[in-house]
Amino acid sequence: MEVKHLLTAIVVASIVGIIVYVADDRLSMFPLMLIIAVAIYIVSRISESLIKKYLKENS
Repeated sequence: MEVKHLLTAIVVASIVGIIVYVADDRLSMFPLMLIIAVAIYIVSRISESLIKKYLKENS
């Protein structure tokens, strides 16, 4: 379960970082939402595969 909490923290940090970066560039709301949606999707896919790999190794 520790891995899950670590991955959640990484996801949140990534999203916050993207929001700050985009907001700093003064972009409109649509590209911001699009970038956040893509980032969430990519990070969730990566973390899902990492969790499966971790569980397979420790079973």
